[in-house]
Amino acid sequence: MVPIKTHLQKNILQPAMYNNVQLVRLLRGNHFSYFTNFPSDAAAAVELTLASQCHSSEDGRTVGFSNEYFANLADIHQRMPFVLKAAAQFDELLRRSDRHLIEQAILDIAAGRGVR
Repeated sequence: MVPIKTHLQKNILQPAMYNNVQLVRLLRGNHFSYFTNFPSDAAAAVELTLASQCHSSEDGRTVGFSNEYFANLADIHQRMPFVLKAAAQFDELLRRSDRHLIEQAILDIAAGRGVR
């Protein structure tokens, strides 16, 4: 039996998003631009912030994709470690004493309260 995370990434998101040539070019261009800082400050890191905010947090709720110049989020073999790392981090956050931060972020998102 294939785990749901693998099924979702491989059978749903890969054909729906990551096989799109334009999206792949944008993702790779953003990633490369971020690490080379060329053009200056034109790109952002590829990250998942497990909060109702758009910017990195220093409290363990942000998971970065890769520090390699030529990393490719569209490549499932590069993306799956990122997905698994984010899932593990989310699980850990749910077990911590400050779990309420994650719960509040989920409630904010569900209620459409926007970005903090």
